[in-house]
Amino acid sequence: MARMTSRLGLGDKSDLSVPRGAATWGALYDADAFGRFSEGLARFLGTGRYLVAQTVLVIVWVALNIVSFAHHWEP
Repeated sequence: MARMTSRLGLGDKSDLSVPRGAATWGALYDADAFGRFSEGLARFLGTGRYLVAQTVLVIVWVALNIVSFAHHWEP
């Protein structure tokens, strides 16, 4: 059985043996640049400096909540 093709040389849309091409959803991005960014972010978030800074931030946050609970800053 002969395959019917259009003038562009593409197969019929119902013919699943002919690939339609890559789907382009959303914006195109550079995969290498994204990989470098995510690797740098993961390396930063795993450092001791970040962990210490995050711990200090949480301690300050808890201390402020305790002080505000005792002194009722907001009416």
